[in-house]
Amino acid sequence: MSERHRPMTEKEQIMLNRIDQLLEKEYSFMSDTHAGEVYVTVTNMFEKIYGPHSPQLKLLETIRDQVYEGQTRNHNKYESDRMQVFTKRLYGCLRALKSDIEEGLIVNIRSEARGEVFGDFLVLAREALDAEQKDVAAVLACAALEDALKRVRATGVLRFMTKTCRR
Repeated sequence: MSERHRPMTEKEQIMLNRIDQLLEKEYSFMSDTHAGEVYVTVTNMFEKIYGPHSPQLKLLETIRDQVYEGQTRNHNKYESDRMQVFTKRLYGCLRALKSDIEEGLIVNIRSEARGEVFGDFLVLAREALDAEQKDVAAVLACAALEDALKRVRATGVLRFMTKTCRR
């Protein structure tokens, strides 16, 4: 594991704990229930982290479809083999996801996307200012700044006072 450049968030730690719980069961008896539990967990995590239309989620669905292809024709034939292959592939997905979280890659992808949006807001604000639309420029620049401050606060790096001011 490489050095992290930022502290791990609470959500990341919760996900890692859940992944570790499932990985502890990896070499135990693989039942339909267990395979289903792993599949639903991996699917939920992929959707939350990468998005509902992500290549990672599509790959997971492809794995499921390939492993269970033809199950209706040969329902009992090789069922335990299919389940074992499917579960092993799911565990591979879990290990890859765990590694991505530990290495900070998930947050880096999100940060890059946010940076692009932040930059777009500032470019639009500059264009509005150049067009002498100072109110529009101020709103766009403030929205970008507010969003950035909220995200920094969410990381836990900065602590803000919670006292309210009286007038």
